[in-house]
Amino acid sequence: KIYFLKGEYDGAILNYQEALKLRKKAEDENASDIATNLTDLGDVCFAKKEHGDALDYYKQSLQILRSFDGEGHSNRRACEVLLKIGNVHHALDDNDLAKKTYEEALLISRQGGARKLSKSIENAVMLETLGNFYLKVKSYDDARVLFEEALDIRSDKLDGNDPTISGVVVLIGRCYYKKRDANGAMEMFTKALEMRKVKMREAHVAFQDYVQSERESMTEETEKSSIGYDKARQR
Repeated sequence: KIYFLKGEYDGAILNYQEALKLRKKAEDENASDIATNLTDLGDVCFAKKEHGDALDYYKQSLQILRSFDGEGHSNRRACEVLLKIGNVHHALDDNDLAKKTYEEALLISRQGGARKLSKSIENAVMLETLGNFYLKVKSYDDARVLFEEALDIRSDKLDGNDPTISGVVVLIGRCYYKKRDANGAMEMFTKALEMRKVKMREAHVAFQDYVQSERESMTEETEKSSIGYDKARQR
């Protein structure tokens, strides 16, 4: 993982492959850990733009996760891997397969499971991923519907001024803009701007409170030091 984060992809692959061999040889072989290992290898290959290898690793991981039939946690992870597979197809300009894969992930997510994914932030991310895909392939109405659904989830789960909410509002505005609906676009962009202004004001107030608190603390410490110094001189 450290090699991957540092951008040293070859080192990451070697370490992940070695870990995978050890896990497969272990007496208490854990299929879930193997799936994670395969997904990590896929991530590195995707970062290296080795799309064929990435797709192979992701599919192996997905096959394992699908064997845990009906388990909510595995459903969530399967959705995540499906999104990654969709990203590979999209990178290869295979938009039909990308669309099919994204929609499969979304379908599983809507069905929920032990963790009720249908109302989770994870589902909002999937809606946004598919929405962005639709935006790129110029299916603007389909994209807007998904972004609006994602907005409902984020608005329900997060603080009203969370920056990710205004980000989705901007995406909805882009859909209107691409459809040459100037009024709809202006409404969404203005709404997003107002939300961000509120967040900036809140941050400014919080910073002022912090500065004032630090000043009071420093003043108190200075007064204590001064009193201690005076007492020492009196002795």
